Amino acid sequence: DETIDSIRECMAGDNRCRLLRHPRDLEDSKRRTDCGNRAVQRINDAIPLVRGEVVHYLADDDWYALNRFEIFNELFANPEVVCGYGRLLCTEATGAKVIKGLYYKDVPGPYCHLDHNQTAHRSLVFRKHPRWNPDVGDWASEGRWFQLLSRTWKFHGIDKVVAYKRFHSRCMQATQEYSDGIREADK
Repeated sequence: DETIDSIRECMAGDNRCRLLRHPRDLEDSKRRTDCGNRAVQRINDAIPLVRGEVVHYLADDDWYALNRFEIFNELFANPEVVCGYGRLLCTEATGAKVIKGLYYKDVPGPYCHLDHNQTAHRSLVFRKHPRWNPDVGDWASEGRWFQLLSRTWKFHGIDKVVAYKRFHSRCMQATQEYSDGIREADK
């Protein structure tokens, strides 16, 4: 509830932002089953609402660099760029210490190389691919989505920090092998 209140506060008066909540999420806020597919379903719910030219993704436990949008504006100033990515910094749980940085000079295939937090793409990709594949809702859904896009459009990189990813005991990287979708605090 505090997260939703914080999001609403940040969005106040900004008509570019919309908060989309699914009834299932509201009813089942403590139990997290089918996590991978759930994320894909929520993204697919949001795609028809996209009105801007460039689409960004952000997981709920990660954050953007303060100048992310300026960096991507620089990259997308080139009309030939449809898909882009920047540098991702991985941090320990509190976010205070950087563990590693992820940036590849050339990414012919983004699967297992790019995280959704470090990417952005033009909304025109939805004309060719109108939704993420809900049948492949697993821990690597974004990698499969970006791999699909890379068959049509090259991913262009800019070696500037655009996002931060936190590694903690409940992040997908730490729980994907054993997760039953239930938050640790609720067990």
